[in-house]
Amino acid sequence: GCGTACPDAASLPKKLFGRHLCAAPEPAEVSNRILAGRGIHKEDNFHAHTDGHAYGDLFPDYFLLLCERACMSGGANFLIDGYALLDGMGDDPATAWVPEALETRPINQTSRLPSVTPVVLHGPCGRRALRCRLPG
Repeated sequence: GCGTACPDAASLPKKLFGRHLCAAPEPAEVSNRILAGRGIHKEDNFHAHTDGHAYGDLFPDYFLLLCERACMSGGANFLIDGYALLDGMGDDPATAWVPEALETRPINQTSRLPSVTPVVLHGPCGRRALRCRLPG
């Protein structure tokens, strides 16, 4: 198991990846206290997005979420299979053009650090990585 304090979260990447870990930033608190300061409330609906845009083009290969305690209401998360999304769009004649556009057309995804890249990037091993930051 893993504890729920900030030091526990900070030690988690090393526990998971051991000697393969290259770098791990300090944990970032995501709470009503932090989000309310940005005008975001847990009851708000979010667009589908990927986290980690504060890192700009130095985005991580993995992004870990550690829940300190469950909310009584709200606080839900969901995952989208990016590969299935791209493959499904590629299989549909009406959207078959979209995967290539997402791999070739740069868009501004700047958060704290500048990042103007396509939504779909390729890692050194050829693995696709989807990064999407939508306004609103």
